Amino acid sequence: MATIGNLAAAVPRAGIAGASWTFVKRWQHYWSAPGGRIAVAVLRIAIGASLLWSIARIAGHATVSRSALYYPHGIWLAFPGRPSAALVAALVPIAWLSTLAFTAGLLTRVAHAVSLIATLALASFEVSGMPTWTHQNVPPLLASLAFLGARGGDALSLDALVRRWRRLPPLDVPGAYGWTLRLVQLAVASVFFVAACCKLASGGLGLSWALSDNLRHQLLMRFDWIHLPRTWAADWIVAEPWRYETFALLHLAAQLSPIAAALAMHRPVVRAALGLVWIGEVVALGVVMALWDTHWLPLAAAFIDWDRLVRPARLDSSDGETATAGRMPRARSAFLAGFLAFYAAQAFGLNQRLNLYPFSSYPMFAEVRARWPYDQHQSYELIGGRIELVAQHPLAPIEQRWIDRRIVYRWMWQERNPDAVRKKLQGVLDETRRRFPAAGISAARLWLVVDRAPAYPAAARLDRFDLAILGELDTAGSFRTALGQLDGRRVTCAPRGLDLGGAALIAYRNDQPDALPVAATRDATGFLLAQPVADDPAYLVAFAGGRPWLVAQRSSRGF
Repeated sequence: MATIGNLAAAVPRAGIAGASWTFVKRWQHYWSAPGGRIAVAVLRIAIGASLLWSIARIAGHATVSRSALYYPHGIWLAFPGRPSAALVAALVPIAWLSTLAFTAGLLTRVAHAVSLIATLALASFEVSGMPTWTHQNVPPLLASLAFLGARGGDALSLDALVRRWRRLPPLDVPGAYGWTLRLVQLAVASVFFVAACCKLASGGLGLSWALSDNLRHQLLMRFDWIHLPRTWAADWIVAEPWRYETFALLHLAAQLSPIAAALAMHRPVVRAALGLVWIGEVVALGVVMALWDTHWLPLAAAFIDWDRLVRPARLDSSDGETATAGRMPRARSAFLAGFLAFYAAQAFGLNQRLNLYPFSSYPMFAEVRARWPYDQHQSYELIGGRIELVAQHPLAPIEQRWIDRRIVYRWMWQERNPDAVRKKLQGVLDETRRRFPAAGISAARLWLVVDRAPAYPAAARLDRFDLAILGELDTAGSFRTALGQLDGRRVTCAPRGLDLGGAALIAYRNDQPDALPVAATRDATGFLLAQPVADDPAYLVAFAGGRPWLVAQRSSRGF
């Protein structure tokens, strides 16, 4: 009986062990597939070209701070304080030289490590003027991170030429190339895949992100909200529902499908076709959204089976195609598992909370910008903010457009701490007075606004409504604000530089720009409402000096 019991207990253990061993073998087989020596070399050149393109975009303004505000991201989290202009300037030639050496395959691994650090530092500093970051340089950097440890200099490189000159045999290590191809391909394809997942999560199983007025309003936000002329494609798409719904579906399909290339490693034609879809999506973002990230295009090399193209005939063992790979080194397996786990955690959970640039979940345009029920055409109201500058001379249209397009300015309205508002406005004054010295800027105001897109069939446009001022700061240091707090019926506020005596309250509810009176009495600490505020969100506003000032709010979203 004991023997039978032991045997019965051993069965599930054997099953678990067998399943684990099967997983390990499949893991090893996937990442250590033979071949890929030429493809990794081409991929090195492609990543290098993309990085050089990125450096060229950054280097022209690398030493010029784009903002008086500073938010350390990525590699700069390990640096004490804000880096000096001299330090950032020194990184530019280092990035150029190391990336050129990496692309040419000279001291490839060392050059790659130096290139990655220097380029990461420059790209991270470029986005340090805002609490979050945009994604222009993220795909090249992710591809470079995934390329770490690759044997990229074994072919098509100066390192290979040096070995040949020294009469040494060419390097060809069985099973040492496939993992790089797969990981870089996953990194490149995942940029769009994760973005599409965010859109699907926001819209739900009903595809509300696509089958609604959402794309119409996304395009209005992309262009009209920041006073940017629409592209001809965007102007055509927003005019009719069938156009923007169809293009939204095509957009989701184009973002989701390239990741399938990771499952088609032995189907080069399928992988190449998915690479063309990836290229089409990059180009479409430029044509429709005016987001021309053409420096991403070299990364499409990750979808091509370059070894098959270079040698159409069957490769012999000297080319690594039929050589036995053996067991994958533990360090490599740990790197792969760690990279994938960390990337997945960032993409589907943490997003930018850890400030570890360039890892992100790419949530841009993911929110469904339409009102439920989504199958009906309704107006859409977008709560936001704007900066108003008081100047001796009116700003030129091009100067105002620059202010309207500053990402860090566009999101200041979410701040509700008076001291933080003052600090941010000081940054605005410092930056704009330095950039536009002839304007005679004397003060800056931060407004809470609503932009309304009228329902189809009205022409696609945004109408702006100014609701209230959050804060105002002048060059003499005088700061004015009425920001307070709402607790049930009690509004507590301690206005700075304002007299709210005798002021009446009005309310804006549910992001609508229509003001409603609020019954309240003024007392020493603020206001006492006749009834608690039921709507969420709701903004309470008081007039002082002829201008509306935000006093308090009720908003579960925090702003």
